[in-house]
Amino acid sequence: MEPAERKSIRELAARYIENGQPLSWFDLAYKLYAEDRIGIPWVERTVNPVFLKWFEEHGPAPCRALVVGCGLGDDAAYLAKQGFQVTAFDISKRAIQECKKRFPDLAVDWWVFDLFEPSGEFYEKFEFVLEIYTLQVLPVSIRRDAFSRICQFISPRGRMLLLSRARDAEDDPGKMPWPLTIDELEPLLNSVKLVGEIQDFYDDESPPVRRFLALYENAPVSAERHST
Repeated sequence: MEPAERKSIRELAARYIENGQPLSWFDLAYKLYAEDRIGIPWVERTVNPVFLKWFEEHGPAPCRALVVGCGLGDDAAYLAKQGFQVTAFDISKRAIQECKKRFPDLAVDWWVFDLFEPSGEFYEKFEFVLEIYTLQVLPVSIRRDAFSRICQFISPRGRMLLLSRARDAEDDPGKMPWPLTIDELEPLLNSVKLVGEIQDFYDDESPPVRRFLALYENAPVSAERHST
């Protein structure tokens, strides 16, 4: 049987998506969550364990970092505690308000920001970008555009870590959160490349969930190389 909190959030999202408003439900979800009227399955109030393990083994030195769709801010707070200069955004005003309440003493630059609104402030500004579970809650009709926009935030020679649910292309996409396919993780920007292979694995949840973990680098071709 589907957990009640996941069923409720899916029903809420479905109503808005069917009305052509695929991003408008997030703020309401966090409002209802704050009132104990709904659960949000991805809110754990702790650092994502897959990201934490990766960071402890491969994490970059402190730099300018961006956390995409930061939710209640645990991953952003962790990076700030490691000495990173952190910017974090979410489309939900209520989520960002809660981030500021939870981490008042951390020097995180919290933003209410719609990924689909133009903003030059983030363009190629961050040496490390973190995207966890944002793309998988977006309908396929806007997901590729969202991915491309996120890639634009990576500075030249900067990197991005992406974590999502995973499926094979022939699998039923199921219900939100919709698992991504390998093809959807192929960057559209010529300068952004995968670093190594995409990790395809099952996590430690009960029951285990199949995940993709991918690392990207913005490696623009230099003028010298381009002219040869």
